[in-house]
Amino acid sequence: VAQTRYVYNQTTRRNSPAEVNRKMSFWRTFGFNTVSAVETILDRESFTLEDLLDEEELLQECKNQNKRLLDFLLQPDTLKKLLDYLTADPTEQMDSKQNFKYPYLACEILCLEVWDICEAIYDNISFLDQLWSVLEAPPPLNPMTAGYVSRVAGVLLQRKIAETVSYLNKKENIVDKFIQHLENASVMELLLKLIACEETAEGAGIVKWLSEEKLITALIDKFDPKYSPEIHENASQTLVDIITLSHTLGGSPLVEQLESEEVMSKLFAYILDSDASASRSTLMYGLSVAIEVLKREPNEDHDSASTVEELPAFLRVMVGHLDKFVELVKTTKDMPKVLLTYGEITPVGTHRLKVLEFFCGLHGRKYACIDDLLLKFGILSTCLDLFFSYHWNNFLHIIIQDILMAIFDGQNQGLVLSLVSECGLATRICKVVEEDLAESTLPRGVHRGYMGFVTNISNKLIEVSESIPALADLLDKCDGWPGYVEGALKNTNEVQNLVLGGAKPSMNDEGESSDNDIQGHSDLVNVFTQYLVNQGFSDFPKDFADEEDDEYDDEDEEEEEEEE
Repeated sequence: VAQTRYVYNQTTRRNSPAEVNRKMSFWRTFGFNTVSAVETILDRESFTLEDLLDEEELLQECKNQNKRLLDFLLQPDTLKKLLDYLTADPTEQMDSKQNFKYPYLACEILCLEVWDICEAIYDNISFLDQLWSVLEAPPPLNPMTAGYVSRVAGVLLQRKIAETVSYLNKKENIVDKFIQHLENASVMELLLKLIACEETAEGAGIVKWLSEEKLITALIDKFDPKYSPEIHENASQTLVDIITLSHTLGGSPLVEQLESEEVMSKLFAYILDSDASASRSTLMYGLSVAIEVLKREPNEDHDSASTVEELPAFLRVMVGHLDKFVELVKTTKDMPKVLLTYGEITPVGTHRLKVLEFFCGLHGRKYACIDDLLLKFGILSTCLDLFFSYHWNNFLHIIIQDILMAIFDGQNQGLVLSLVSECGLATRICKVVEEDLAESTLPRGVHRGYMGFVTNISNKLIEVSESIPALADLLDKCDGWPGYVEGALKNTNEVQNLVLGGAKPSMNDEGESSDNDIQGHSDLVNVFTQYLVNQGFSDFPKDFADEEDDEYDDEDEEEEEEEE
């Protein structure tokens, strides 16, 4: 019997579900295999769907495409009951099986790779109506119900794209029904699956249809400060996902609508609405959309010819509000102070970080006229003020470093020169280096948190000056810069270029470490000694390395005398 079961197991791995069923009936006829509980139920004269749903083997039998089981599940009454369990919200009147187990199993069965189930649902319009009726329910939807329905609808959509689009086209206000459930992630995921069908031959035209149904406008309206931060966040994420999908679609009427002057003006009106309590949430998530738009198709080369009036419509809208964003970055009156271990500070705030990301995105479009506006409104000087005012906010430092590095790597040499001549970048660096040195050499003193960024920026500035003679002249004339380069910066670079832990020791022919290794060890000890001095430890010899070597030399001499 054991050998027979082994043969059965091997054959089931190779055969189709229909062949497996035929062979299973053979083994069952001759008593070599136990009849499944599902088959036992199917052999009864009468049974219910719930009898089958209570059996643990049900899903496996469905995956094996048990013909008798599928024939029962495909009956209209059975399908109707499965959809009832799928779309019904849990209630206190129903038991746990009806609330949780049966909806889960209904979802799994309807998502099976069984084409007949899909055909049966689409052959009966009432089944589709029942499935999509969830969108018509008032918000908020039950998360479990919405998740199961969205999953089944998404699976069926992939198998019947043209039929699903045709069905939804006939539904009135379908976009509004999606948008009213913006807080539900499952429904929004289903919407994105619908948009992604544009990539298929059957789904061509979906994006155009949704654009005509004013999907983008409906999403933008959800940035109204009267709505909750959760709605702002979900509207933002949906728009960002639509923009991301547009990269694979090649072009999208939805994104074109988003980039229109009318829509972008409405978005920025919501972003800059300072009267409502949720306006900061609108600013945060609205700018996330704007930043994603700025990342699309930037100029490959720097455009020094276009004027502000010749910019694309969405860019004209954005730069038209630069003065207001500068004020937002500078304003701290409504921000409560925070007490930290090193004193009381006004936090940067996530909204100001988001505005700085927006500035970075604008510069990334590579328009000289936008760069001029950054200088005109003092944006770069404001960025440097923030950078050096907050010693420990590395989120802030990373964003501003990215802005500066983008300017250094760009083709606008005039903007690079302005950083030094108008914004005083080199002068500021020299000043903070002196201040940091004075603070770090005090007992228990530490370096400021931005000093690593200062070193990176300084090295990049020197690198760029090698190809821009005018910049090199400015730096040479900057008070304290040459001394900083040859002093503190050089020392910092030497320390940072040391191999962590020292170089791998190399042995000479006699198996002894080379002089270079000994020198490297001595350098490391000196660096460590200097660190201890800075930390306030002074009760050890300054020539620690030499004394250590002398100690080893004395030991060697004693060993030689003993051998003699």
